Amino acid sequence: TARNMEGAVQKPITREMLSGDWQEVVPATVAGRAFSSHFDRLWVTRTPGTKLTVKFTGTRAWIFDVFGPGTGRVKVTVDGVDKGERQQVDPWSHYYRLGSLEIAANLPPGEHTATIELLPDPPDRSLPIESAKKANTYKPADFAGVALHLGALCVLEEL
Repeated sequence: TARNMEGAVQKPITREMLSGDWQEVVPATVAGRAFSSHFDRLWVTRTPGTKLTVKFTGTRAWIFDVFGPGTGRVKVTVDGVDKGERQQVDPWSHYYRLGSLEIAANLPPGEHTATIELLPDPPDRSLPIESAKKANTYKPADFAGVALHLGALCVLEEL
């Protein structure tokens, strides 16, 4: 089928791919949730301007990550071209869970370089705040600042 993911691979994110203030954490330490069955490590930042730069060969790339109340917005650049901003906010973002952050799709076959940069302005969190209040779990500090919790690079490679 056109959406065949047979060539998809998951690759670790390494310190060499990161610039700025990042911490390597045990996945189980993120909001007390057990993400360690999905990741050996998570790279966490709360500092705007920090970046992840990856080189990959394929037609699509995304980040397998954890997102929730404190997750921020990122600017995505692929092969030197601004691909816009991404954010991971929905009504259920009042707790941390697995997610994916799309880098690019439908790329021409070959080698590509992508950069993801954490932006300083938080996304609109009104819907998850409303959900947290309804669930009686709202804590303003959970929604403060911006952060990223990156687990792995996923690439749809050419077969």
